[in-house]
Formats: sequence, C-alpha cells, structure tokens
Amino acid sequence: SPATIRTTAFSDIRNPVATNFSRTVRSQRYKLLRFTNSGVTTEEFYDLELDPQEAANILLRTLTLEEQSELNSLRARLAELSN
Repeated sequence: SPATIRTTAFSDIRNPVATNFSRTVRSQRYKLLRFTNSGVTTEEFYDLELDPQEAANILLRTLTLEEQSELNSLRARLAELSN
C-alpha cells in the first residue's frame, strides 16, 4: 500500500505547573507558532522555503494574498487540532 503523506505537522508543548504553552502547525512551506503566556497569546509565521532558519517573522509586515490564505488555513488547522 502507498505511504501516507502528511500535509501538516502539529506540536503542543505545555508547562504543567504554569499558564504558558506553545503550539505549532506547519505545511510544506509555512509554519505557524502560537505562544500563550499568562493568558497573552502571540504568533509567529515563517516561510520555510525563503527563510529555513526562521529568522524573519512575516507577521511583522504586510502579507501577500498567498501568505494570508495559508495563515488562515494554518490557524483553522491549529484550532481543529487543539480541540
């Protein structure tokens, strides 16, 4: 039987005694990280094709239509996997 190819990867890291945690979801090209610390949530979004070292959070600039579409998709996937 053919191998199943994953289209996303998901990570959930929690500190069991604190109110901080992080979640990550990625596609082939993009990666979304969401950090929550004491109820404050921040996000980072990377284009792994152009920035494999994850040095430039592209949420700090205006996204292209493709990037915005992918961000929306990854946010939806993260919500789905987090429930």
